Amino acid sequence: LEKYYLDFDYPFGKNCSIPWLGLGILPNLEVTPGGGIFACNQILGSLQETSLAEIWNGAKLKAFRRQIKRNGVPRICFRCCHRQFYD
Repeated sequence: LEKYYLDFDYPFGKNCSIPWLGLGILPNLEVTPGGGIFACNQILGSLQETSLAEIWNGAKLKAFRRQIKRNGVPRICFRCCHRQFYD
């Protein structure tokens, strides 16, 4: 557990399935790719303006998923409590 939170060079799997399984919804109704508050720099849209289906199928989430497939998870995701690792 200590390595997970303190050693950013510890080799976990580089991919995560969460963006294909669910979304995070912040108190202000902004939607993030799965991790909620830790993914705040990845706002996909707002439920005040866009339906959940449109966000789920939208260009921003597709681009985020594509980024994970090509490059692995972004650094902000390294210690996400929701992350599901795989290589």
